[in-house]
Amino acid sequence: MKSRVASSVILALVFSSAAAEAATRLKTGDNYRSRRASVRHQATFPPVKPAAANRAPRAAVAPQATLPAIVAGRSNPVPACATPGRIMAFANARNGNLDERFSTIAVEYMRHGEELGVRWDYAFFQMLVETGNLSFKRGGTPGDVKPSQNNFAGIGATGGGVRGESFPDVTTGVKAHLQHLLMYAGRRIESPVAERTRQVQEWGVLTSWQAGLNKPITFSDLTLKWAMDPNYSGSIASVAKRFYDGLCDRPDPQPELVQQARGGRGLSVAAAEAADGRASDTAPPNKEMEPG
Repeated sequence: MKSRVASSVILALVFSSAAAEAATRLKTGDNYRSRRASVRHQATFPPVKPAAANRAPRAAVAPQATLPAIVAGRSNPVPACATPGRIMAFANARNGNLDERFSTIAVEYMRHGEELGVRWDYAFFQMLVETGNLSFKRGGTPGDVKPSQNNFAGIGATGGGVRGESFPDVTTGVKAHLQHLLMYAGRRIESPVAERTRQVQEWGVLTSWQAGLNKPITFSDLTLKWAMDPNYSGSIASVAKRFYDGLCDRPDPQPELVQQARGGRGLSVAAAEAADGRASDTAPPNKEMEPG
């Protein structure tokens, strides 16, 4: 008799516990149907977006200027009026305290630009943007890169006080800049001057970006890639327009710098191909190179 009573008590306790557990699951929704209903509810109703006043404002992206391809050639020549003499006159007009070490830097851009087949005129304009017209300042405040580094394109200067690479002289620094540009354009650089060029090339971090463009890479494409300024191409285009609108039809103040750049060797193969596309000594670039 006692055993029957005990069994009845045990069964009652089991059923009571099971009923309580089921009630709890129903109450909390912890069952299959409740879970499915919850999933459907979430899929049906998208998350509520924060009010516009609470959202961080998006950075304004300026319309990109249409700039030429980085690689020079028959269909993309450096205009003949872009000479070291005229370009140095332009640089001196933008910086009245130009360091004497940079007095003929345009000669190095022409020399290495023709050897490598780069639109060295636009590389020079990019350099003026990067260095604050060779002052290495922004709004009067010295930048991370110092003039003594001969780093004319911020190579390796990633911000936050990082100075980037240094080169032994002006000509080496210019060559490093133009090689880095060619790498961005998708060309393989053998024995690069800059360690940063070697690293980026070795890592292949630009490969997918270059393949995605599926066209000759231009100076416009450097925006938000070479520099995070959304108006980077516009800044370069503005400098270029000022030069071509203002100096192309003026006499070359130092015509001898052309031969200094070429070292008596005449035109390189790349420069000769580009020269075939020039109509006159004062032909300005196409209007499509102006800011869009």
